[in-house]
Amino acid sequence: MTDKYEEFEVIYNTYAPQLIRYSASRLSCLEESGDLVHDVFVSFYERKASLDVSVSVRTYLFAALKYKIIDHIRKNAHRKFYKERMLTLKTDGEESLFDQAVYNNLYYLMDQEVGRLPKRMRETFILSRRYHLSVTEIAAEMKVSEQTVKNQLSTALKKLRVVLNRISLGAVLFTVLSGAL
Repeated sequence: MTDKYEEFEVIYNTYAPQLIRYSASRLSCLEESGDLVHDVFVSFYERKASLDVSVSVRTYLFAALKYKIIDHIRKNAHRKFYKERMLTLKTDGEESLFDQAVYNNLYYLMDQEVGRLPKRMRETFILSRRYHLSVTEIAAEMKVSEQTVKNQLSTALKKLRVVLNRISLGAVLFTVLSGAL
């Protein structure tokens, strides 16, 4: 074993239990807490040579975990929102032929809009949303910074949200007008 590996092992054994407790106090799932702590240590290990840790390792690890938790909560909030939104489209727990047609049409329209995004932004979005790669994985794959990936995803989502809201408004108007006829 090398000294660097032993040093990392000491850091891991010292701080992992504290980080898991901290994460578990913020999240409802111990398994998710462990996963986030694991991700923090993987990132720390991979980047330790290039890190300029002017603060203590403990402070660095807790700060990194805090941002992981924030990202995790933000992602889950979006998933929950869209899941609830899709559930409201269902009637009596069954999908009707009309609902399936609406879903297919919406998917087609959104796919067209994704195709209209600039090439790199489109690639970033597809890697994130269709292939479920993390920001770190996308940055490595595309050989860009993580911040660039975050910026491209944010811009893509803003553009697609505008389109989705326009489509949703059209669907509401269609529903209201068809009910009035």
